[in-house]
Amino acid sequence: MAKKKKKKPETKRAPKPKKRKPIDSAGWGFFLVASLILVGPGIYIGYISRSDAADPGAPVVLGIFCALGVAGVITWIANMILQTVAARRREQAKEKRG
Repeated sequence: MAKKKKKKPETKRAPKPKKRKPIDSAGWGFFLVASLILVGPGIYIGYISRSDAADPGAPVVLGIFCALGVAGVITWIANMILQTVAARRREQAKEKRG
């Protein structure tokens, strides 16, 4: 009787990680997250700075609008940085090719 050879277990190779597409801009998601983070401090500042004659809801509205404004400025700055980096990356790729 002939001995049967044992088969080696098949090993699967891990898939190669996909290259991530570089981020060219901060979108609405970034703006929404920044707004939600800044709403709490905005409302707090609204309550600190309110007068006694103001409506009770005025600091909340003031805080929300301030948070949206500051989040807009932060998103704008982030977009400027990301677009500058993307432009440099495109220039470097163009120089490599040509």
